[in-house]
Amino acid sequence: MEISLPSALSLATGLFAVYTAVLLFGFFSVGRWQQHRHFVAIALSAGIFAALEAVHTEPFSAAAQIAASRWQLACAAVHVAGWTAYSARDLGSPGKPARRTLVGIALGLGGYLALGPGIFTGAIQVLEIPSLAYVYRAGDLTRFGLTLLFLLCSGMVITCLRYVKATAERRPQAVTHLCALLLLVAGALIDVSTLAGLLSFPRVLQTCVALSVLPIAVVLTVRWRQDVLEHEQLQLSLEKKIVDRTRDLTETQRALGRTEKLAAVGRLAGGMAHEINNPGAALIANLEYLSLGLERGGKIPADLGVTVSESLHSARRIARTVRQLLMLSRAAIAESEGHSFELATVVSLAVRTAVRTKTGPALPELILVNEDVPKELRLRGRGQLLEQALCEVLEQLVAAAPPSRVSHLKMRAVLEDSVRVRLCVEADFRGLSTETRALLAEPFQGGRGASPGPSLGLSASLGLLRTLGSEVELEEKDGCTIVTLLLEAAPVSLPPPAAIKD
Repeated sequence: MEISLPSALSLATGLFAVYTAVLLFGFFSVGRWQQHRHFVAIALSAGIFAALEAVHTEPFSAAAQIAASRWQLACAAVHVAGWTAYSARDLGSPGKPARRTLVGIALGLGGYLALGPGIFTGAIQVLEIPSLAYVYRAGDLTRFGLTLLFLLCSGMVITCLRYVKATAERRPQAVTHLCALLLLVAGALIDVSTLAGLLSFPRVLQTCVALSVLPIAVVLTVRWRQDVLEHEQLQLSLEKKIVDRTRDLTETQRALGRTEKLAAVGRLAGGMAHEINNPGAALIANLEYLSLGLERGGKIPADLGVTVSESLHSARRIARTVRQLLMLSRAAIAESEGHSFELATVVSLAVRTAVRTKTGPALPELILVNEDVPKELRLRGRGQLLEQALCEVLEQLVAAAPPSRVSHLKMRAVLEDSVRVRLCVEADFRGLSTETRALLAEPFQGGRGASPGPSLGLSASLGLLRTLGSEVELEEKDGCTIVTLLLEAAPVSLPPPAAIKD
């Protein structure tokens, strides 16, 4: 069966409107676009209305013509209800109860026009335009049906008047909405005039209904573009805020780092001043005592030997403190130079210094040391600072070893990756008290090892290692103590260290 040009036009415009409705459907499930979901009902009802118009331009039966007319009236009701709901959200009034009432009335009228009795006379109204070879057939409406159709169309007139007012108020996109509504009103007026015999013109309402979707698409495109621009501006703003906050955080961290370093240096200076001031005060007091005796007649005091011995002891304490500070500072400087050292050698030297050559009543009678350090492991630097730190760690553990049983110390090193070496000092007893662990958390805190006299101690040595990029982990578990040092492995190209002269 061949399809006439009016039928093809109706089907084409209907498919266009339905296709637009399908495209719009995906936008309205997220965010602020949910308020535009009424456009789906508007476009879909317009498409079905236009597609059904093809039935009236083909020689179908009277029952088919009346059924198509009923479904067109239902689509018109959905169209009016969609515009009523959308305009209420877009223009901000009427309120929610009034909007629901108007939408309910439109849908109720559409339902009765589609299914209720007394709408059609049963006859078929035929409109012919021989010059255009145009024949239009539709169900003949009763007066009651015409009245209900008039009430339905009045809802569209109200919506149109609201957009006229919005256009006068220069509200955004009001003109575009008004164009779509005027297109619908113009199509309705032409069709009514044709049916009344005032014009001899084909039915155009179906085309106007479908084409009214175009202004809707324009509105959505403009709003979508605005949303995209706002999203991009928001993204740029957030990126700028992140950059600014990151810069501020970096500056704050740097300032905090400088403050912590100054505080650490201050604690070191205070500790060293205390270590030097105490023996220095004793030395000055002894010299003043001897000088006063000489001024009173040149007699040598009876306790001269004791006084001189105490003075020498104080002087040696001062010299020892200064020598140790100098040694650690030079070791720290040497660590930053481009050299490497063999870890196994440094571990053996530290064990021999701190454990195997130590004697005295404070030490246990027997400590077994197991060194599991591969010969091929090399670290960056010269090794003096690590040796000093290991000596302090071992002396601290040896001093805490129980004298009533054999104790075990294990030195174990593994290469975790190409840049990190894990060195663990494991003792099978509790070797660090709570106070000692608290002191080790503070760099340069004035803790001291097992040896008597002034000393920079374990905390200062580990603190210097941390400053040079190493990590220190302390753990006590199941009565055992584990001190772990994460050290920087040396590249193969680094040369071995040269001898450092005092």
